[in-house]
Amino acid sequence: MGFSLIKYNTSIDFMRLRYYACALSLALLLAGVLFIGLGNGLKRGIVFSGGVVVQLQCERSVEVDALN
Repeated sequence: MGFSLIKYNTSIDFMRLRYYACALSLALLLAGVLFIGLGNGLKRGIVFSGGVVVQLQCERSVEVDALN
């Protein structure tokens, strides 16, 4: 037989471990909710870094709507 990650006659009882997996998932979920609630919460802003700033100087007064 060729290369395989799991041997041919391997028998793993995944259903026996389902309660442990659910308990671990629930514990991680609750820990995340607690850290968000007890910490500073979620950051709701979007910060853009980089980009280009263009400054224009006009000889006379220009309406802002005319620049669009």
